[in-house]
Amino acid sequence: MFEGNWVFTNGSTSLTITLQKKIMGQISSSITNKTFYTDAIIGEYKYIENGIVKINTLHNLLNNELNPFNYNITMVGVSIASDINTCINCQLGNIYMRGSYTEPNCDQWMYPLMSMRYFVENGVEK
Repeated sequence: MFEGNWVFTNGSTSLTITLQKKIMGQISSSITNKTFYTDAIIGEYKYIENGIVKINTLHNLLNNELNPFNYNITMVGVSIASDINTCINCQLGNIYMRGSYTEPNCDQWMYPLMSMRYFVENGVEK
């Protein structure tokens, strides 16, 4: 349900996020020296501001990375809102997920978080 292209447009500024399912992503822990596998939603994005492409990582989806955290958007774990206090603007039964994203060529000292919510409004998926 989260897979696909999601587009926000405001005039000549837009954000396109493409999400794909990654089955059996491989994650190695340097702390425990063990490898484990997990399903994840991975993605990349394109940001256009005032008609100028600022970031475009969509081509990275062509890579066949084993580790889902090698993509710029990684979501592990999907939840159904059973308590509206667990998800901002959620209604009971909404489906949401949280994960991280990175910005290429950005010296960042932390990983920002991203939350996504799926619901149907008047027959339209949002």
